[in-house]
Amino acid sequence: MKWKSQLGVSIGRVANRGMRLIGRDSTALPGYLAERFERNSLGEFMRGRVYGSRILITGTNGKTTTTHALKTILEADGRPVVSNSSGSNLSRGVLTALMQDNRQGEDVTLLLEVDEASMPAVVAAAEPTHCVILNLFRDQLDRYGEVDTTQKLLVRALIGSGAELILNGDDPWVAMIPKLTGSKRTHYFGLNIDGLQALPHDFAADQPVAPLTQAHISYQRRYFGHLGIYAADDGSFKRPALAVDVRKFNKQKTGQQKLHYMLQKKQHSILTNLSGTYNAYNIAAVLLTSSLLGMNQKTVEAGIQSVKPAFGRQEILSIDGKVYQFYLIKNPSGFNQVIQQACTNQTDTRPILFIINDNFADGRDVSWLWDTAVEDIQPGSHIIVSGLRAYDMALRLEYAGLPCQVVPDPIKALQTSQKLAQADLGVRVLPTYTGLLQLRKHLALKLEHTI
Repeated sequence: MKWKSQLGVSIGRVANRGMRLIGRDSTALPGYLAERFERNSLGEFMRGRVYGSRILITGTNGKTTTTHALKTILEADGRPVVSNSSGSNLSRGVLTALMQDNRQGEDVTLLLEVDEASMPAVVAAAEPTHCVILNLFRDQLDRYGEVDTTQKLLVRALIGSGAELILNGDDPWVAMIPKLTGSKRTHYFGLNIDGLQALPHDFAADQPVAPLTQAHISYQRRYFGHLGIYAADDGSFKRPALAVDVRKFNKQKTGQQKLHYMLQKKQHSILTNLSGTYNAYNIAAVLLTSSLLGMNQKTVEAGIQSVKPAFGRQEILSIDGKVYQFYLIKNPSGFNQVIQQACTNQTDTRPILFIINDNFADGRDVSWLWDTAVEDIQPGSHIIVSGLRAYDMALRLEYAGLPCQVVPDPIKALQTSQKLAQADLGVRVLPTYTGLLQLRKHLALKLEHTI
């Protein structure tokens, strides 16, 4: 390791110990300090390190949930896992996690959630054996630009990497990556569900054209956004054959979801605490990755059944007799799926609390609110809006014909929603990232996932 990297890592480790002494988690600062001394500190740190498998998980939505689920299964199978479980997924967060967990060896699995923009640096440093790409949607335009820009980042990262690719075949932006990188070892997951379709006002589709020929892509079925069954009009490109495909999912009386899927031409079913269409994709990715790693099917299914929703992703929390269900929102496609999952049932009368911030971690540009399907929210529930951009959200709801109450301070807004909630029913809380952190801190909850 270069002397600059050694010095930076040493300072980062001192900072990590200092943060622990004062009772605070350090999920990015140690890596940030190391990178200030040497830009490629992660690559220098990884040089010569040995792992049995090196798995990277990226994509716009679902990274944290998918990584959490796969880690749970690997550990249930008796495999030690080194992972950035905090969800800090920039290169500095990855480096911090590796400094904090120094385990390595042929029996150890390296499992990393990686921000799309950090993929070139992390792929070069980690030299992954497997790379999971969940989806590519418009997200934080001030950071990423349009979807084609994000795709180019991934293509640049993966050309010549040799990683085995595990891809969402229902997303044409993802499915065309092997054609653009020349990757040969590719496997696809997706859905084959009759009757499942996008919300009427789901216009958050960033539809690409066929690679190489630039032909228009048409859909036989669209599940949400630009995910579905598709083919280029000139026949040059279509949804690939799926190694894992989900055939059906339905909610059980227990609140769990029963998911039916095909793997290796055999039909299976599994109970899970992770519900909704987007989690069907996350679980399909986990099932396919686990299969490629040679894991026992019963262990995989038992692990998935035990997984609880990750931080802010459908979490149900009961505190002092009050119930909250958190649905993190951060981009149009994710927001639309939350609407479909949590806001279209006319029998659900729980208040809805929106907290919209535009801090750096949320994305400065809130124009994405106008790409969301808020018109499909079932009327009848009391809606409260809060946060730094509360009035932007209120205006969006006004145009959708949905009355709301503006309470700019999130803590006061939470108290207002509590008073409006009927006994034992609770509140649906839909915050952006920093709003979620603020509420959890107010509720005295441990912040397992921080930046």
